[in-house]
Amino acid sequence: MYDVYHSDKNDTWRYALGKAGRRTLIAFGHMPPLAAGEHADPDLAAVQEAAQASGYDGFILVNLYPVRAAEVNELPEQVDRVAFENNLDNIEALVAGNLEGTLWAAWGTSISERAYLAQARDTLLQRLQPYGVPWVSRGELVDGHPLPPRTHREAKLATFVAPV
Repeated sequence: MYDVYHSDKNDTWRYALGKAGRRTLIAFGHMPPLAAGEHADPDLAAVQEAAQASGYDGFILVNLYPVRAAEVNELPEQVDRVAFENNLDNIEALVAGNLEGTLWAAWGTSISERAYLAQARDTLLQRLQPYGVPWVSRGELVDGHPLPPRTHREAKLATFVAPV
């Protein structure tokens, strides 16, 4: 079902999961769930649903940090620099290969739980800006953060002005 699956460290890190397309919706969550392998989770299912409803032929879910955890408070307190940098590089390569796509800001308020999540967001916003790929979000921002994919499914994707 999914032809995009990038992982590392015996699948304890997941960089990307989805289906390639000519026009791909790339959603940015905060961290991958514990579900191993290519199993869908509620956020990925919501990304697929939004992509299909909005006319995209591909969808990919990436995350600000690739280490799997059930909850954000289970992520390590200190960043693993290798995981962090590998993730940024993987995301940039995906975006560079999908210039006709759209980037969906969907990391939620949980990024305030770990400083490195906000750092990853800020770094990605800067690194991806030169590609000129548009950003969207769905629903109202909460404390300045876009909502995760599984919330406000009835709302349409709308332009997101990324603070750079």
